[in-house]
Amino acid sequence: MSDIERDKTKPSLDTLFTICNVLDISLVVLFSDSIEVDIKELLKLMDVLSTDTKKFSRVNK
Repeated sequence: MSDIERDKTKPSLDTLFTICNVLDISLVVLFSDSIEVDIKELLKLMDVLSTDTKKFSRVNK
């Protein structure tokens, strides 16, 4: 992995599939430029969920 990160070697297709499987993502996502947008959307959803969780916990006290 370190050699790939430092551009010492190029990963094979099998290695890319293995990385994707470990990360539970597709090759499309791995090479996607929109991953930053997805992360921002996830952070927004987490914030909404946190707010809802706080509301729920206040109601159930």
